[in-house]
Amino acid sequence: MDVRTEKAFTTLKQLARANGGYLRTADAAAHGVNRPMLARFVVENEFERVARGIYMGPEAWPDDYYVLQLRYPKLIFSHLSALRLHGLTDYLPRQAQVTLWTGCNPSLLSANGVKVYTVKHELHELGLTTMQTYFGNTIRVYDMERTVCDVLRSRNKIETQAFYQSMKSYSQLPGKDWPKLVGYARSFELERILTHYMEVLMA
Repeated sequence: MDVRTEKAFTTLKQLARANGGYLRTADAAAHGVNRPMLARFVVENEFERVARGIYMGPEAWPDDYYVLQLRYPKLIFSHLSALRLHGLTDYLPRQAQVTLWTGCNPSLLSANGVKVYTVKHELHELGLTTMQTYFGNTIRVYDMERTVCDVLRSRNKIETQAFYQSMKSYSQLPGKDWPKLVGYARSFELERILTHYMEVLMA
């Protein structure tokens, strides 16, 4: 192996190691590795193409949420997906649920079986945090208080059992942040509805 190839392979190995065993064509290009060199690395190191421009190494765990995040860096996991990640429900959503800002074209995501919600641009990153998937990879997700507000906003579109379970789970959390929740609810004009459900659940 010549010096140029060895340097490129070292770079790609470092990128994969930093990203849970996954490689993106865009990251390789940003680090000066061209497509032919990436293709050679993928073949020689038995990486698998899991999405357009994304490859998974032989020792990586298949992680649908992480691959989705790599494909669409601006999306934020929300609603039932966020509830599940936060442990507020044991309900397993049939499809990943994410939020983008109004004006984005969700057609590609929807075509791939992803449930897409939209919100005004200025509210898109309200409550944004990061969490690890079940496989240890970092994704963007709303915090618990923002997730509760999203569930309230979409209560007529969410399975009844999951809705009530998540609301009750949050109301019983010892570490819940009421001021933050009320502040978020105010941003979405949900204060009255929030008060109603919390009074019922805590009665």
